[in-house]
Formats: sequence, structure tokens, C-alpha cells
Amino acid sequence: MRQSEIERTAEEVLSAHGLTSLSVDPLALARQEGIHVLAGRYGECFDARIEHRDGPGGGRYYLFYAEEEPPHRPASAVRFSVAHELGHFFLAPHRDYLLSGTWHGRHAGFIYDDRLEREADSFAKALLAPR
Repeated sequence: MRQSEIERTAEEVLSAHGLTSLSVDPLALARQEGIHVLAGRYGECFDARIEHRDGPGGGRYYLFYAEEEPPHRPASAVRFSVAHELGHFFLAPHRDYLLSGTWHGRHAGFIYDDRLEREADSFAKALLAPR
């Protein structure tokens, strides 16, 4: 996807939810979208992960995220990791990937070569710090 498409999608999400200030709460946004949000201590497994599980009525999305643990995992890192996972939810090609039954996890500070990961990072930046 082009950067402009990613930014436009983030802007549309913000507009649809009436979010007009820079204090975007990605966890609240996930809940508003009906995503089941689960905080925990996942150690080195992942910082955040989103998956779709089949079930009645088409299934459900689950977003797992590692809780804040200063100084190792500050609140800002948690917010970015959750916003990154929302990129996989809101960006259409990424959602298709999730609907295939494949889950996705993110490790903060890890540099990704994967295009989908870079796109999700771009979405998170546009969501948390819109123009």
C-alpha cells in the first residue's frame, strides 16, 4: 500500500470515531470496534498480537498486549504496539491475512523487513500523530 493510502485510512478511522485530539487511546478504539482486548504479561513472546478466531456469527478479533512495565515497556510503547496491531485490523489487505486464520504478533524495537509490518507501523504513526 502507498503511504498516502495508509494515512488516509488512519484519518478515516479517527474521523469515524470522532477523535480530533492527539491523545488517541488505541485500546479504547479497539474496544469500540468490538475487538476483545486482553492485557497480560507475555514475557518475551510478544508485545502485542491480534488474531481472528472463527465462531458463531463470523468469529471475533482478539488483541493481546503486554502491560506497561517501566522502564522496559513504557506506556508509549504499549500504545504504539496496540496501534500497530490496529493497522492490521483496519488496513484491508492485512485484515484479509487475519481472516485466513494467521495471527500476528509484534516485538517492540524489532526492525522488520516485511512490507506488512512497515505498513502497520506507518498506520500506527498516522493514528497516534495525525497531521
